[in-house]
Amino acid sequence: MKYASNALARKPYACLQAWPEDCKVQCGDAGIVFGTKGSLDKVISSENPLGELAAQATDPETYITAFFEAFPKPPVQTFIRGEGKTIEEAEEAAFKKYQKYAACDHSMGYERRDYKNGMGFCKGCGMSSSQAFLPSTTCVVCGIPTNWSSDIDENFYCEVHSSQMPEDKKHDLHKMVERSIKERKEKQKQQNQDQY
Repeated sequence: MKYASNALARKPYACLQAWPEDCKVQCGDAGIVFGTKGSLDKVISSENPLGELAAQATDPETYITAFFEAFPKPPVQTFIRGEGKTIEEAEEAAFKKYQKYAACDHSMGYERRDYKNGMGFCKGCGMSSSQAFLPSTTCVVCGIPTNWSSDIDENFYCEVHSSQMPEDKKHDLHKMVERSIKERKEKQKQQNQDQY
């Protein structure tokens, strides 16, 4: 029997469908889906995150749902999400997508739709692939296709040149991640010094 890690429960969820053994799965009873006007970035960077979350919850496109997510390995390497009133319904919805994707040979090719980051969708079954195309955005420093990071003006930086992003152009989330990495490195350095 396969078990999915359950975001809010102490016990894992016993899967009802025949997922491949090497397929990572996770689920939850109450996942929040933000509407087109909302974003997690706005919640995190707000001085009042709970207030911002409550404000976004009034958006008619924002909702809470049970969810089931699967990360199958090749030949069906993608991200699959199912939603429903219960985890069981969400798993069933996700498994139907998995079966559809597994039955397709993806020979019809992929289409970009509105994505610039390299994401593509199979023309036959709709399966998404994060590496179907090169990103259509390029690094402002060296010009290579990248979606590694972007500033508030939507200028993109590759991994090598992301450190050259001007401080005043960084997103709040970007600054928060950098602070967290710096604090973790300083803590590790201090722990190493304390050992001697």
